[in-house]
Amino acid sequence: MASMTDEQKLELFVKRCQELVECRIWREGGLSVRLSFTANGVTLDEPDKDNLRSFLTLFRQMTARREPVFIETIINIAKSRLAAESASEATRFEDYLQKWNSALQHSGLAITVDGETLSPKHVLETYIDGEYFHNDVKDREELARFAQFGVRVDRVRFIQTLADLTEIILNVGNAIGYGLQHEWFVLTYAKYQKP
Repeated sequence: MASMTDEQKLELFVKRCQELVECRIWREGGLSVRLSFTANGVTLDEPDKDNLRSFLTLFRQMTARREPVFIETIINIAKSRLAAESASEATRFEDYLQKWNSALQHSGLAITVDGETLSPKHVLETYIDGEYFHNDVKDREELARFAQFGVRVDRVRFIQTLADLTEIILNVGNAIGYGLQHEWFVLTYAKYQKP
Protein backbone atom coordinates (compact mmCIF):
# COMPACT_ATOMS: atom_id res chain seq x y z
CA MET A 1 0.00 0.00 0.00
CA ALA A 2 1.42 3.37 -1.01
CA SER A 3 1.90 5.83 1.81
CA MET A 4 -0.07 9.03 1.84
CA THR A 5 1.45 12.48 1.64
CA ASP A 6 0.89 14.93 4.47
CA GLU A 7 -1.47 16.87 2.23
CA GLN A 8 -3.53 13.78 1.50
CA LYS A 9 -3.73 13.00 5.22
CA LEU A 10 -4.97 16.51 6.02
CA GLU A 11 -7.58 16.33 3.27
CA LEU A 12 -8.71 12.86 4.34
CA PHE A 13 -9.00 14.00 7.96
CA VAL A 14 -11.31 16.85 6.92
CA LYS A 15 -13.34 14.40 4.81
CA ARG A 16 -13.65 11.96 7.73
CA CYS A 17 -14.79 14.81 10.00
CA GLN A 18 -17.53 15.65 7.53
CA GLU A 19 -18.56 12.00 7.46
CA LEU A 20 -18.73 12.00 11.28
CA VAL A 21 -21.12 14.93 11.17
CA GLU A 22 -23.25 13.14 8.58
CA CYS A 23 -23.62 9.97 10.69
CA ARG A 24 -27.16 8.99 11.59
CA ILE A 25 -26.30 9.28 15.29
CA TRP A 26 -26.39 13.08 15.00
CA ARG A 27 -29.85 13.06 13.42
CA GLU A 28 -31.20 10.79 16.16
CA GLY A 29 -30.07 12.42 19.39
CA GLY A 30 -26.30 12.64 19.16
CA LEU A 31 -23.77 11.37 21.65
CA SER A 32 -25.77 11.94 24.76
CA VAL A 33 -26.55 9.77 27.71
CA ARG A 34 -29.13 10.30 30.40
CA LEU A 35 -29.46 8.60 33.76
CA SER A 36 -32.96 8.66 35.21
CA PHE A 37 -33.54 7.88 38.84
CA THR A 38 -37.10 6.86 39.68
CA ALA A 39 -38.86 4.87 42.37
CA ASN A 40 -38.50 1.83 40.09
CA GLY A 41 -34.72 2.16 39.84
CA VAL A 42 -32.21 3.66 37.48
CA THR A 43 -32.53 3.73 33.70
CA LEU A 44 -29.87 4.67 31.21
CA ASP A 45 -30.86 6.24 27.89
CA GLU A 46 -28.03 6.19 25.38
CA PRO A 47 -27.58 6.31 21.59
CA ASP A 48 -29.00 3.57 19.40
CA LYS A 49 -26.54 0.65 19.35
CA ASP A 50 -26.40 0.33 15.56
CA ASN A 51 -25.93 4.08 15.13
CA LEU A 52 -23.17 4.03 17.73
CA ARG A 53 -21.37 1.12 16.07
CA SER A 54 -21.55 2.88 12.69
CA PHE A 55 -20.24 6.11 14.22
CA LEU A 56 -17.37 4.23 15.88
CA THR A 57 -16.08 2.90 12.56
CA LEU A 58 -15.16 6.48 11.61
CA PHE A 59 -14.22 7.64 15.10
CA ARG A 60 -11.81 4.71 15.48
CA GLN A 61 -9.80 5.80 12.44
CA MET A 62 -8.98 9.06 14.19
CA THR A 63 -7.95 7.41 17.44
CA ALA A 64 -5.86 4.50 16.13
CA ARG A 65 -2.13 5.28 15.97
CA ARG A 66 -1.56 3.33 12.76
CA GLU A 67 -4.22 5.16 10.80
CA PRO A 68 -3.18 8.03 8.50
CA VAL A 69 -5.86 10.23 10.11
CA PHE A 70 -4.81 9.57 13.73
CA ILE A 71 -5.53 12.90 15.41
CA GLU A 72 -2.13 13.34 17.05
CA THR A 73 -0.41 12.71 13.71
CA ILE A 74 -2.75 15.15 11.99
CA ILE A 75 -2.13 17.86 14.59
CA ASN A 76 1.63 17.42 14.24
CA ILE A 77 1.41 17.58 10.44
CA ALA A 78 -0.70 20.73 10.64
CA LYS A 79 1.80 22.41 12.97
CA SER A 80 4.81 21.39 10.89
CA ARG A 81 3.24 22.50 7.59
CA LEU A 82 2.19 25.98 8.69
CA ALA A 83 3.39 28.75 6.41
CA ALA A 84 5.49 31.50 8.00
CA GLU A 85 2.60 33.96 7.85
CA SER A 86 0.37 31.44 9.67
CA ALA A 87 2.91 30.33 12.28
CA SER A 88 0.81 31.81 15.08
CA GLU A 89 -1.80 29.09 14.40
CA ALA A 90 0.61 26.55 15.93
CA THR A 91 -0.74 27.61 19.31
CA ARG A 92 -4.25 26.63 18.22
CA PHE A 93 -3.09 23.14 17.27
CA GLU A 94 -1.03 22.79 20.45
CA ASP A 95 -4.15 23.71 22.46
CA TYR A 96 -6.13 20.99 20.65
CA LEU A 97 -3.45 18.43 21.49
CA GLN A 98 -3.48 19.46 25.16
CA LYS A 99 -7.28 19.25 25.25
CA TRP A 100 -7.11 15.81 23.64
CA ASN A 101 -4.66 14.48 26.21
CA SER A 102 -6.59 16.07 29.05
CA ALA A 103 -9.90 14.57 27.84
CA LEU A 104 -8.33 11.11 27.94
CA GLN A 105 -7.20 11.59 31.54
CA HIS A 106 -9.95 13.63 33.20
CA SER A 107 -13.56 14.54 32.80
CA GLY A 108 -15.88 16.97 34.52
CA LEU A 109 -17.45 13.92 36.13
CA ALA A 110 -15.21 11.91 38.46
CA ILE A 111 -16.32 8.28 38.60
CA THR A 112 -14.86 6.02 41.29
CA VAL A 113 -15.89 2.40 41.75
CA ASP A 114 -14.47 0.21 44.50
CA GLY A 115 -11.83 2.85 45.18
CA GLU A 116 -10.72 2.90 41.53
CA THR A 117 -11.14 5.97 39.36
CA LEU A 118 -12.44 5.06 35.91
CA SER A 119 -10.38 7.24 33.60
CA PRO A 120 -11.87 8.19 30.25
CA LYS A 121 -8.97 6.51 28.42
CA HIS A 122 -9.33 3.23 30.32
CA VAL A 123 -13.06 2.99 29.72
CA LEU A 124 -12.76 4.01 26.05
CA GLU A 125 -10.03 1.45 25.34
CA THR A 126 -11.90 -1.26 27.25
CA TYR A 127 -15.00 -0.79 25.10
CA ILE A 128 -13.06 -0.37 21.84
CA ASP A 129 -10.88 -3.44 22.43
CA GLY A 130 -13.36 -5.59 24.33
CA GLU A 131 -16.66 -4.99 22.60
CA TYR A 132 -16.57 -3.02 19.38
CA PHE A 133 -13.44 -3.81 17.38
CA HIS A 134 -11.54 -6.59 19.10
CA ASN A 135 -12.20 -9.42 21.50
CA ASP A 136 -9.37 -8.85 23.93
CA VAL A 137 -9.82 -11.28 26.84
CA LYS A 138 -8.70 -8.86 29.57
CA ASP A 139 -10.96 -6.12 28.23
CA ARG A 140 -13.90 -8.52 28.03
CA GLU A 141 -13.26 -9.46 31.66
CA GLU A 142 -13.23 -5.77 32.56
CA LEU A 143 -16.53 -5.29 30.72
CA ALA A 144 -17.99 -8.17 32.74
CA ARG A 145 -16.83 -6.42 35.91
CA PHE A 146 -18.42 -3.18 34.71
CA ALA A 147 -21.70 -5.07 34.08
CA GLN A 148 -21.94 -5.76 37.82
CA PHE A 149 -22.24 -2.05 38.64
CA GLY A 150 -25.68 -1.15 39.97
CA VAL A 151 -25.56 2.02 37.88
CA ARG A 152 -23.77 1.66 34.56
CA VAL A 153 -21.34 4.50 35.19
CA ASP A 154 -18.95 2.84 32.73
CA ARG A 155 -21.42 3.47 29.89
CA VAL A 156 -21.87 7.06 31.02
CA ARG A 157 -18.08 7.50 31.03
CA PHE A 158 -17.77 5.83 27.60
CA ILE A 159 -20.40 7.97 25.87
CA GLN A 160 -19.18 11.17 27.56
CA THR A 161 -15.61 10.44 26.49
CA LEU A 162 -16.76 9.86 22.91
CA ALA A 163 -18.60 13.19 22.98
CA ASP A 164 -15.62 15.07 24.45
CA LEU A 165 -13.14 13.60 21.96
CA THR A 166 -15.48 14.07 19.01
CA GLU A 167 -15.80 17.75 19.83
CA ILE A 168 -12.01 18.08 19.69
CA ILE A 169 -11.79 16.06 16.46
CA LEU A 170 -14.37 18.27 14.78
CA ASN A 171 -12.66 21.45 15.97
CA VAL A 172 -9.36 20.23 14.53
CA GLY A 173 -11.13 19.29 11.28
CA ASN A 174 -12.71 22.74 11.03
CA ALA A 175 -9.38 24.45 11.64
CA ILE A 176 -7.60 22.33 9.05
CA GLY A 177 -10.39 22.76 6.50
CA TYR A 178 -10.31 26.51 7.00
CA GLY A 179 -6.53 26.47 6.87
CA LEU A 180 -6.52 24.56 3.58
CA GLN A 181 -8.89 27.10 2.06
CA HIS A 182 -6.95 30.09 3.39
CA GLU A 183 -3.40 28.92 2.63
CA TRP A 184 -2.22 28.39 6.20
CA PHE A 185 -0.08 25.44 5.10
CA VAL A 186 2.90 24.94 2.83
CA LEU A 187 1.70 22.22 0.48
CA THR A 188 2.91 20.63 -2.71
CA TYR A 189 -0.46 20.14 -4.39
CA ALA A 190 -1.02 22.55 -7.25
CA LYS A 191 -4.57 23.32 -6.14
CA TYR A 192 -3.18 24.85 -2.92
CA GLN A 193 -0.33 26.78 -4.48
CA LYS A 194 -0.53 30.50 -4.88
CA PRO A 195 -0.64 31.53 -8.57
